[in-house]
Amino acid sequence: MQPAVDVNPWGPLAAPDEAFRGAHLFEYESGGQHALIAVRPVVYRHGRRLDVVGFRSLGDRVQGAAIDRALMDLGAKFDADLLALCTQVPHVAKTLIKNNWMVTGAVLLKAKNGQ
Repeated sequence: MQPAVDVNPWGPLAAPDEAFRGAHLFEYESGGQHALIAVRPVVYRHGRRLDVVGFRSLGDRVQGAAIDRALMDLGAKFDADLLALCTQVPHVAKTLIKNNWMVTGAVLLKAKNGQ
């Protein structure tokens, strides 16, 4: 599993070993749907967040409700209060929003060279 630069919100800044450091890898299968999911737990004083740091479909396109259930199951496994996912893939964002995920802000980036 390797993050593609064109769909990685952080671009070439993080090498795969950095992007996945501290993450746990899980396999999802349902019929023709097959994917790898990498998550990293983040512990704060007042709760836990589970960051989805990698997702790679290996079969049929994973359906929104199915991936929502899989991510919720992982959240329960890690006793997470919040699930978080940052993506540049419009259909991923759209399908999760349809399954009650919410946009809570925007990630704004500006490179050191101003571009």
